[in-house]
Amino acid sequence: MASVRGGSRVLASQIFNGAVGVLVIAALVVQSVLNVRTGTVPVGTRFVRMFSFFTVQSNVLVAVAAFSLALAPARDGRLWRVLRLDALVGISVTGVVYTTVLRTQHPLHGWAMATDAVLHYAVPLAVVIGWLAFGPRPRCDARTVWWSLAWPVAWLGYTLLHGSVAGWYPYPFINVTRHGYGIVALNALAVTAVLAVMAAAFWLGDAYLPGGRPRRPARSLPARSLRARSLRAQPRPASPLVLGFAAAPAIADEQVEQPPDDAHDDRAPEGRPEPGDVEGQG
Repeated sequence: MASVRGGSRVLASQIFNGAVGVLVIAALVVQSVLNVRTGTVPVGTRFVRMFSFFTVQSNVLVAVAAFSLALAPARDGRLWRVLRLDALVGISVTGVVYTTVLRTQHPLHGWAMATDAVLHYAVPLAVVIGWLAFGPRPRCDARTVWWSLAWPVAWLGYTLLHGSVAGWYPYPFINVTRHGYGIVALNALAVTAVLAVMAAAFWLGDAYLPGGRPRRPARSLPARSLRARSLRAQPRPASPLVLGFAAAPAIADEQVEQPPDDAHDDRAPEGRPEPGDVEGQG
């Protein structure tokens, strides 16, 4: 029965992750078609700009991780862990930042609106739900978290360098021409804080959600310590000296006869010789 349930869960995980990967690829294909049909700059420049967006790169990572899990639900490996965490953190930050900051920047219509909804809303929500439901866990540790920061830092460096050369920035809050490096640095720190919070949330969830790292068992004491503790718990026998003092009154009560009431009578008790009775002494 357990194996049947486990097999059903694996199959559901494969179907879910495969569907997420197909959804991302479909949205990127539609976006690429729109990119070819519209625009005033050369097509090559349009695609460079398209794949310079953090949103697009996050969705590409999601597609790679989703298809790999569809093929092997228990996939693991040091590089794959970093890729998986980057996909989780990147797509989550995409959803949060777009919803709170960028949603009203560019009014869209038609297929552009559809791809926007998929890349910024549907995919982030689906990825988090899939991670909560299927894992796999555990797949996160401190080293994975640190290495996962390499991609966002590299993206920021590339964006600033590309913007200084081409005069184009993918997002308004990182536009140095408009805001200057001081404001852009503050905005980058704010986004980095969101990245750190997301990474910490996935790290903790990886440990404490079902399937996470097992709890450490209580430390067992050595046999010598256990023996010493058991001996301390047992009542100690009293020493012979203490027993002697405690039993002395009882022994005296049993073996020593109490003097009769007439012990002070001048007459000698019956059977006791008088001092002058020579015959009794002999």
